Amino acid sequence: MLGKALRGWLLLFLAVLPLTGQSVQSLGNSCGGPPGGRPSLFLDQPLQVGGQAILGARNLAAPTLGWRVHSWRRLYPGGVSLAALGMTGCSLQVQPEFLVPFASGTGSAEWLVPLPQSPALAGQTLFSQAFFYDPLANAAGVGSTAGVGHEIEPQATRIRSVSSISQWGITWVFDQPVPAGRFVNGDWFVVGQARIIDMLPRVATSGGRTIHGAMLNPDPSTCDQGYDSKLYLGLGNYYQAQQNVALGVSLQNPLVLDPGNRVIKAVSLVPTHTHRSLRTVSVLTSVDEPPPAGSFRPPYAGPLRGVMFHEGMIQWSKLAALSPVAGVPPLHEIAGRIERPWLDHCPSWIGRIMHPLENMPDYGRDLASLLGVA
Repeated sequence: MLGKALRGWLLLFLAVLPLTGQSVQSLGNSCGGPPGGRPSLFLDQPLQVGGQAILGARNLAAPTLGWRVHSWRRLYPGGVSLAALGMTGCSLQVQPEFLVPFASGTGSAEWLVPLPQSPALAGQTLFSQAFFYDPLANAAGVGSTAGVGHEIEPQATRIRSVSSISQWGITWVFDQPVPAGRFVNGDWFVVGQARIIDMLPRVATSGGRTIHGAMLNPDPSTCDQGYDSKLYLGLGNYYQAQQNVALGVSLQNPLVLDPGNRVIKAVSLVPTHTHRSLRTVSVLTSVDEPPPAGSFRPPYAGPLRGVMFHEGMIQWSKLAALSPVAGVPPLHEIAGRIERPWLDHCPSWIGRIMHPLENMPDYGRDLASLLGVA
């Protein structure tokens, strides 16, 4: 869990992320080729770390010989005109780092593009362009496809079928096996709809106090909660039984978790510890499809529900450029203090009472100090 926990904070505080990008880029124009056809390159499926795809070329002259040009860099916007070489209408769009000869007798061609199991490739763009012999194209007798850039997707997270999920002493039980996996920080997700028929430890009543509750998609604009009826006791009546989705869950009355939803299950402190009422919590998220490997869990509260970040987006070179400082505590000590969810969706100072004892510090000063050290 060391690397998993620290990577989350590195993403938030130390790395500069390329948050947006185009999965496929078309660069410049083609030249030559048969009448009515535009020479072009295409993939049969997206490039993915550890996978393979077929790169195809169509509408070339037939028969023909040619060269594929590949690079991790495009030349620059607009490319370079090749008219001075007699290749009127053609331009070089891709930095010529790798040249691969080919032959085609039909005006089309296909090549296998395998990618290694290297997470560092995720988010990189492979640029390609093809040049081919075409005596009718121009004085040089050379035609070309437009340049194309294909962004490499991270490998999908490993998925397995489970009947229940356990984490931090909390267990969710399903009515039938569901596909599930884990985010990079260790929190679980299910793919598609899941019907929860039990949550352990079960919600219960102890001395008139409701304990071990759960919430679905908590609202961060209010301190209302369904975890524990003693939470905030003496500061206001914020417990709302209708928000405790653990109540009444059974095989006959399952909690339906649809994609985009998150359920937070709590374990209460019995008896309470000073002013704190919760021992720990765990988050279960439903997604509509398996996220990329190394993905970070979406927020457990608020309107942002989709997976937005993965560790392939971290620019590790920027972190490596930082100078070491003296007095750095052992990493395993810091990781153990930030690996569990921080429950902090009450927009008031009384939210400190919600902080689970085993998950996070109590006071804001101590939260800030721990984040600074991490």
